[in-house]
Amino acid sequence: MIKVRVFMLLALSSAVAVGHHANVEHDIRVVAELEGQITAVSWQNPHVGMTLSVPGEDGVSETWELEAQDVNSLGRRGLHRELIPVGATVKVAGHPSRLRNSLYVTNLLLPNGTEIKTRGNVQPRWSSEHIGFDNDPFLSAPPRQASGNAEGLFRVWLRDGRSGFPPDLPLTPEALEASSAWTREDDLTLKCIAGGMPAVMTRLSAPHPIDFVERDGDILIRLEVFDVVRTIHMNPRMRPPGRVPVSDTPWVDGREVR
Repeated sequence: MIKVRVFMLLALSSAVAVGHHANVEHDIRVVAELEGQITAVSWQNPHVGMTLSVPGEDGVSETWELEAQDVNSLGRRGLHRELIPVGATVKVAGHPSRLRNSLYVTNLLLPNGTEIKTRGNVQPRWSSEHIGFDNDPFLSAPPRQASGNAEGLFRVWLRDGRSGFPPDLPLTPEALEASSAWTREDDLTLKCIAGGMPAVMTRLSAPHPIDFVERDGDILIRLEVFDVVRTIHMNPRMRPPGRVPVSDTPWVDGREVR
């Protein structure tokens, strides 16, 4: 039998906000603690994954899948693959799955006593020495310097606020009809699958930038989230259909006309 420490949050307002599908599968009202040995690490997008072997009181171990944020978010807070070696005995806290042995990790205690905060808006649980989501990496001097020296459209852009949909999207009648039939089961984001428009263009908050690139007279919009590339065709021509829409638009007096 596995010993799992479980803490019920008094209110949803005190729970940490989680993204993608975590608030569907994982119960954000509950925080569970586990201790065991890391047996595998998958440091990749859209989520970093780890496997934890947790010994039971009867001598039988259980395998738990640990899930953290994306590589980009962790890396910009100084959290890299080398910090969590396979074979290390760690303590973790997070939101347990409603379906399986899985934990959406918020805190991880390393063997050396350093605690990793793998999400924002969470407090350290075990140690006064902690790293990770303590500071906003985009408030530092290098990003401000780069922004001040940059010129023109063709560069990397980053919003300094929260992402999300505008309150009133200019939807076509066809889009309004489709949205009325939409259900949560249709949401690709909850399945960690790259979505189409307009969602792909609204996920621009830190730490996920957007890059404008000129190529053969066209404009490529490269979005770090899911590594999506959207093409703006400056000269109308035949093109293959795709899930992410493309645009045909000309330059007039140095400005894009839609």
